[in-house]
Amino acid sequence: MDNIPLGSAVGEVQLRQPDFVEIDWNNPDTVNGAVRFSIRKIKGSSDVLKMEHYLFFINDQYQGRLSRK
Repeated sequence: MDNIPLGSAVGEVQLRQPDFVEIDWNNPDTVNGAVRFSIRKIKGSSDVLKMEHYLFFINDQYQGRLSRK
């Protein structure tokens, strides 16, 4: 997930998605022109802070991962 080259297209990122990560590709969210996809589950991770994690894209190009409370 963190080894995704910046600028990768959404389709490329979907193909590279590891098995231990569950991403909601069917319900993107648009915020300030950026499209973000929610990371629903990271298997083996215990998130005691209940953080929200997203992959975000601008113009179909991967920009990075965002985590927030």
